[in-house]
Amino acid sequence: MRHVLEHIPNPVSFLESVERVNGRPLKFVIEVPSMDWNVRSKAYWDFGYEHVNYFTIASFKKIFRKSEIFEMFGGQYLLVVAESSSLVSKSQSLSMPSDVFESILQSSMFESPLTQYARLNKRYWVWGAGGKGVLLMFHLSKKKFEKLNMPIAMVDINPGKQNRFTVSSAVPIVPPSIFFEKVCDDDVVFITNPMYEEEIANFVRESCESKINFIPV
Repeated sequence: MRHVLEHIPNPVSFLESVERVNGRPLKFVIEVPSMDWNVRSKAYWDFGYEHVNYFTIASFKKIFRKSEIFEMFGGQYLLVVAESSSLVSKSQSLSMPSDVFESILQSSMFESPLTQYARLNKRYWVWGAGGKGVLLMFHLSKKKFEKLNMPIAMVDINPGKQNRFTVSSAVPIVPPSIFFEKVCDDDVVFITNPMYEEEIANFVRESCESKINFIPV
């Protein structure tokens, strides 16, 4: 189950039903976003309406009596391997109070290099119009009363997103070809996921001679 369980309202009941449907015990291999990483990184943009659960290493120890848990993708994801026979019959909620998110949001947005740069009224772009990028723009747009300037555009390699706009914040999404036409020396590109920083920077430098600064969000 890759990025499934965070969308399931009752994950333990769901896992138990999978075992019943299978008709015999089985081994689960589960990957989900890590709430541990969200808290450490103050990743307010990773809280989305489509995720009804947020998992930590500790919460999986409540779901399975015995399991192997690994931090993957720079700690952003948890990979869990466990036998269905190790499922607990009940799992106590470890949901965090809402003020934890509010605290992460306020401190993260204030400290974020993206927010700091948006106050300067200078040219910048955001690379990556996936879930992280869309939520970044949403939160930034909600702070317009602080006179934060929005990016020139968001850049994404997915043709299905190009020539459209981000939900709510209405930032244009452009293909790399448009970015290469319009980018200028000393423009700043914020990369929504630091795991792709080197890949994106190399791609841009191979196709563009402008002097560009790359900053991971």
